[in-house]
Amino acid sequence: MHCSRLFGKDLPGVCQLVRGKEVYHGKKLKALENRIGYEFRNRNLLILALTHSSYANEKKLGKAGCNERLEFLGDAVLELISSDFLYKNSPRFQRAN
Repeated sequence: MHCSRLFGKDLPGVCQLVRGKEVYHGKKLKALENRIGYEFRNRNLLILALTHSSYANEKKLGKAGCNERLEFLGDAVLELISSDFLYKNSPRFQRAN
C-alpha cells in the first residue's frame, strides 16, 4: 500500500518512515514476525503501530505519524466488543442513572 492511501495524502516524513527507510528495516520486521508467528499483510500499519508519539514528534511527523490514532481505534473496538458481550450476557443489569 502506498503511503498516500494509508494517510489520505502524501506526508513526506511519515511516508519515509512508513516505507522503512529510516528506523525499521525489513530484516528486523521479519524477525519480529517470525518470533510472534504471524506475518503482517500490511507492514505499513505494523510500522505505524510501533512508532511512539515521542519519536514522531522528534522527527516532526505529526499526529498521523505515530500509533495514537491506531491506539484510539483499538480502544474503541475493545469497548464495542465488551459492551456487546455485557449487553448480551447480563440482561438483568440496568443502566446506571
